[in-house]
Amino acid sequence: MKMKINKYILISSLAIYSLIFTNSLILGAGSSDGENSEPVEVVDADYMNGKEQAYDGKNKAAIVYLEKPIENDPKNADAFNMLGYSNR
Repeated sequence: MKMKINKYILISSLAIYSLIFTNSLILGAGSSDGENSEPVEVVDADYMNGKEQAYDGKNKAAIVYLEKPIENDPKNADAFNMLGYSNR
């Protein structure tokens, strides 16, 4: 009888500890950025000017502006897209 009680207590304890440990892992996962973790949008003035010029129909001016952000960031898909739009 005493062996069954010890076995029951052991199994119950393991179940409780596993639940506590699992919850601490799940609930503890998160960002360590702090309170002000808003994403910061980087605004490239040359890109914005080129985009504005392209939408105004001033394609030659837009191309001049849009070549600068592409030189700085060759993977800038938005700048390449606007450059293509201006060149068409």
